[in-house]
Amino acid sequence: MLIFLELKNNKHMATLKKLMCAAMMMLFTVGMSMSLQAQDAEKIKDPAQRAKMQTTELTSQLGLSDDQAAKVGEINQRYAERVNNIAASDADREAKGQQLKTLQSQKSAEFKQVLNDDQYNKYEKMVQDRHEKMKGHQKSDGQ
Repeated sequence: MLIFLELKNNKHMATLKKLMCAAMMMLFTVGMSMSLQAQDAEKIKDPAQRAKMQTTELTSQLGLSDDQAAKVGEINQRYAERVNNIAASDADREAKGQQLKTLQSQKSAEFKQVLNDDQYNKYEKMVQDRHEKMKGHQKSDGQ
């Protein structure tokens, strides 16, 4: 009977070792995935890449002409650099928020000169939706 229990325990130990090994592999995979996502997020901090991404999205969403896309790209580049300057400043969170809000208003005014009425209305809706989404995230984060 004692030999049977030892064999049964060895089978359980082997299964336990396999489970532990699988769990370790899964944690490693998740860790690597999170690391890669963090690196991707770092890339977006670059103003030129962020401006290009924004321009591509607006071109697609608003159906911009080549001329409009070029002008929107220039505007996005200027404002992406300004956003980085504000983020890097020593101002408190509230002051940075106010500065970013002012920048967004200025950027929208420049876009109004480039976009037609329909495109501008769609753009304003996109900005509003993004603002609402961010407010929702802040509330869910307990802020």
